[in-house]
Amino acid sequence: MKALIRPLIGALLLIVTLEAFAQTLQGSIGWNRRVALGFGMSGQVEAVLVQPGAAVNSGEILVRLDATVYEIALRKVGNAEELYRVERDQQRADFDREQTLFDEGSLPAVQLDLEKLELVRVESAYAGALLERQHAEFQLELARLKAPFSAWVIDSAFAPGQYVNHDLGNPPVITLAERGFYLARVLVNAQTAAVFKVESDVRVQVDGREFEAIASAIGLEPVPGSEQNTQYLLAVRFASDQLIRPGTACTVTLP
Repeated sequence: MKALIRPLIGALLLIVTLEAFAQTLQGSIGWNRRVALGFGMSGQVEAVLVQPGAAVNSGEILVRLDATVYEIALRKVGNAEELYRVERDQQRADFDREQTLFDEGSLPAVQLDLEKLELVRVESAYAGALLERQHAEFQLELARLKAPFSAWVIDSAFAPGQYVNHDLGNPPVITLAERGFYLARVLVNAQTAAVFKVESDVRVQVDGREFEAIASAIGLEPVPGSEQNTQYLLAVRFASDQLIRPGTACTVTLP
């Protein structure tokens, strides 16, 4: 009987000892990523497709500028590209025919060289047309402001009909916060910062729910104003499908 009791007592003592070393810290929740997006070009706002409070997916169009000029430019370079393609194909056929005549001895080398130069010219023109089309497509893409990740729309300074002047200071922006991931922020003392390991099993509790840390990081410099009692910021990243508002109180448990 004693042989069974002793291991149980030892296990209980070990659990108590581990719990004694665990730290429970109080902190608050913040966004994992928060960005302000604006246009890299000037133009008139054609449509604002989302409003503050909306949930958007990665790649979703948020605001669209009037892209008529860029659509016309894209059609023009598309037409030029097709013309140069036809000319290139025709010149390739001509060169192949001239090469055959040269191989048979019916065409002088000078004439073949001229055909080769003409082929180089039209191929270069066609390559230039391809680059012009890529540039026009890029310009057209810039006229659409897209979400870089799944997010909540925090604020927007855009309105339909508004003219955006990219060259002026403080152009309008739309502010997003990443959806699905959050940071729990707590302060730790220098001793904890020195022994903490990023691979530690850290837990976050918010409103009765517990989350497992995805990643943790401690700041390299002390928090300003903590000279008397040096403290460092510990940020714990975790995932939650439900919205957790920044500033919500949380508890972080360190092993």
